[in-house]
Amino acid sequence: MDTTNKTFAQRWYQTEAVDACIDFLRDTEPGRNAIIAMPTGTGKSVVIAQIVKFICQWPENKVLMLTHVGELVKQNADKLRAVWPQGDIGICAAGLGRRDTKQSVIYSTVQTVYSLLKRDKYALGRRRLVIIDECHLLSENENSMYRQVLAKLGELDPKMRVLGLSATPYRTKEGKLTEQENAIFTDVAYDLNKDFARLVEEGYLAPLTSVKTPVEVNLKGVHIQGGDYNSKEVQEAVGNDVLLEQACNVMVNEGRYRRSWIVFVSGIKNAVRVREMLERRGVAALDVTSANAAAANAQAIADFRAGKVRCLISANQLTTGFDVPQIDLIAVLRPTISTSLHCQLLGCGARPCAGKTDCLVLDFAHNIARLGPINDPVIKERKPKGELTEEEKQEEKEEAELLPRNCPNCGALLPPRTRACPYCDYRAAQELDVSDLTGLTPLAYIKHVPTIQNSRVWQVSSFVAGKYQSRTSGEHMLRVRVGCTGNGADFNAHFYLNFDSRRDPVRFDAAKTWLQFGGLDPIPRTVSEALSRAKELKPPREIELIKKNWYQKRNYDELIRVYYD
Repeated sequence: MDTTNKTFAQRWYQTEAVDACIDFLRDTEPGRNAIIAMPTGTGKSVVIAQIVKFICQWPENKVLMLTHVGELVKQNADKLRAVWPQGDIGICAAGLGRRDTKQSVIYSTVQTVYSLLKRDKYALGRRRLVIIDECHLLSENENSMYRQVLAKLGELDPKMRVLGLSATPYRTKEGKLTEQENAIFTDVAYDLNKDFARLVEEGYLAPLTSVKTPVEVNLKGVHIQGGDYNSKEVQEAVGNDVLLEQACNVMVNEGRYRRSWIVFVSGIKNAVRVREMLERRGVAALDVTSANAAAANAQAIADFRAGKVRCLISANQLTTGFDVPQIDLIAVLRPTISTSLHCQLLGCGARPCAGKTDCLVLDFAHNIARLGPINDPVIKERKPKGELTEEEKQEEKEEAELLPRNCPNCGALLPPRTRACPYCDYRAAQELDVSDLTGLTPLAYIKHVPTIQNSRVWQVSSFVAGKYQSRTSGEHMLRVRVGCTGNGADFNAHFYLNFDSRRDPVRFDAAKTWLQFGGLDPIPRTVSEALSRAKELKPPREIELIKKNWYQKRNYDELIRVYYD
């Protein structure tokens, strides 16, 4: 495969991923296949499109792109058409009503290709490169669809290469994909997951915020079967009436200022019950389950994208690659021991969107404490069968210490091995210095530390919105100064709205604060516009805030809620 030249994508990491893939294909022999690991929401479809466009410069290089659902087929194919309008592109997906087989580039579902090759192994001809999107679905079972498709295509072209892309390139029982028995993938050509914190800082991903929920799914008596919790038992555990009612109360309370919610729940019946409970609480909601007609699910998703409904409830649907950037609240009522599924569920909230500052995760399933935060998940190493040795038992104990846990005093979700809670100053029995925190990287866990646990409601005594210029950067902003009183203390809280910032998170935070203080749509695009419309902002009766959250390196007051009469 000739790979003399390179191509360039839109973002720095997309360019790096494309170049790393091309270098790998150029410098290695057939039989070596690579994975590109990229967090959900970072634009894998752009990377796929750029790689396909480059590879197809040579007529002998024909490409097949495989995935498991029609929506991803369409999404990836549309991106290639945008990048390469003149490309010879076909779609082969029964669910989309297309069975193209002759084009140089075919985007397809694995199910449709499997059925075609079962009847005729020459149906798609020779394919020099096969790309698998969401490649974590490729198991080591030789009788699986993916394995059989790759085997038949490999018979036609011994030089065929396979490229996989996934946010989670591992499986619960099989470990990393490169460690599978008879592994298809031999190398990781590019791993962007390690730069998750940087992507958040630069605005390519939205931060995830998690608060401790007052209720959690009780998994006592639930067994593990087939690599995850027993489906029937976990549905019964989730289906507790008291749990679901309380969970819906928490969603309504925490989501009052949130725009788009998605709820992942175990069981079709439970999904319907959650929808009905939310509707009784005044929340426009729809469920997406396998019990619904495909057209009904498609319409529900379309209405959710368009903002016609606030909440979508999913039962074993929409767990991979669901692309709706405005999602700013995820409620998890689906316990799992699958790190891959856990990260995929959270990943749908990490896409940035105008007006979105973060995505709140309500983890009623306790998955974060069990499997880790999205940017530092627990990936278990593949171990040989048999009883654990004493050394392995000690290793498991040490691994448990690396998991986040809740503060026994205030409930805050703490980074691993933290003994002094940064929110309530609770310490374990043995007194340790605050210097214990210095070895941590706060940003790596910042998005999974609850903020509301240490907040306080204050009465508002004064409210002034006006022009402000930063002494350090010289930037102009709209500053809202709120006089707060209560509990025998008076102080001024300051909120800085910088609509001119070049960083998306700063602009998103300004937009959220503008709306919380009663500002009208459309949201100002510049500081000048905001200053001219400052009179739209209304003094509230009370505000809930965290004063200068030092642990999250925020040298400013953090606004949680605003209360009007």
